[in-house]
Amino acid sequence: MTCVSPEGKVLWTYRNDWPGLHAGHHTTARGDEPGVLIAPTRVWGIVPTTEDVGEVVAFNSNLGCTYLMTTRDGLYIDRVFRDQRVGLLWNTPEPPTPEVFAETSLWDEHFGGLLQMSRDADGTERYYYVCGKNHCSVVELTGLKDRRRIAGGAFSVQPQSIVDAQERRQVEALRTAQPKDYTIRRVAQATLREDGYPADWRDAERIDGFALAYDNENLYVHFQGHDNSRTPFQNNGVNLFELFRTGDVLDIMLQTRPGLASGRMEAGEGDIRLSFSMFDGEPLCVLYDFKNAEFKGDPIPFGSPVRTIYCDSVRVLEAAKVVAHRDRQFFTVEATVPLKAIRLNPAALKETRGDVGRIYGDATATRASRREYWANKNTNIMSDLPSEAMLQPSLWGVFRFE
Repeated sequence: MTCVSPEGKVLWTYRNDWPGLHAGHHTTARGDEPGVLIAPTRVWGIVPTTEDVGEVVAFNSNLGCTYLMTTRDGLYIDRVFRDQRVGLLWNTPEPPTPEVFAETSLWDEHFGGLLQMSRDADGTERYYYVCGKNHCSVVELTGLKDRRRIAGGAFSVQPQSIVDAQERRQVEALRTAQPKDYTIRRVAQATLREDGYPADWRDAERIDGFALAYDNENLYVHFQGHDNSRTPFQNNGVNLFELFRTGDVLDIMLQTRPGLASGRMEAGEGDIRLSFSMFDGEPLCVLYDFKNAEFKGDPIPFGSPVRTIYCDSVRVLEAAKVVAHRDRQFFTVEATVPLKAIRLNPAALKETRGDVGRIYGDATATRASRREYWANKNTNIMSDLPSEAMLQPSLWGVFRFE
């Protein structure tokens, strides 16, 4: 983003990785990071504040929030309203409390709106948003004149600083996470087939394209998806352990043991990841068994220059049957996973935690471009091996076995 004076002089620039509506569809930012602009489209207003701060400009985001910045030197002040992916839907006949308003989104494609200042009869200056995608509302913005500049300085970033920042992201994502739950239906023995077609799953409840079921012996997985790239559900990676970095992957994360704390920040005993992908042209399932008390041997490291996480065992789950059917831009994946192979006992759990998600590969099927999950929205970091490999159970949803 660039600010230019009437004389053509560049006054300041600000990083804007996803300029405009369509670029915002491909953002890898989560939507609640301070100072990060996503899909700004229009100026909603420029208002005077204090002599110290100067004028403030408001931009809207295509994803339902607005950004406030100083016009003098392009300092980011704050985000007002929420990105629709992490915010609450504006759906109330009565004005909500300020606390609820702070977590509310204007929703996507909210192109029209204003920020303006008015002056009361007694001279009091107030700031108002005029907004509403499917309504017309006037919202008072308070606190803008309380902003103050602070003296600049230097600070150092150490490897532990990055680790701490990533943990903070997870805590913040948990604070704004919406509760998710899904019932995994019980089916009669041997009624589902791995034929890559949806007929057996026509009435199944789906979450982000996934449908899950089980019987006495197996966990069944069905996914229907769409891909505009030239390589729907393709992965040209050469490292079986890291297919999640190189192309399309379907993920299921599961807690297979009772009694674990729901707020745990990392994998516990029995937490697993099932990754369904293609390797050498064939569909397969890779099991990541993060902590297994019975495992003997060296764990698998997933490291970067600042940290390393470990997984006790990573292997192709030979007992799983996986079928992929691809037709132009559409694809279907079906899998049958023996319960014993993943040490899952639905009768003993009845309710557990887990997540499902999809990793999108680029057009070459050699690089993952984004990660989208049903429950966990803290998945926007790319090109960092530990972040892409790790589990975040505190951000999972609830799975109930019928």
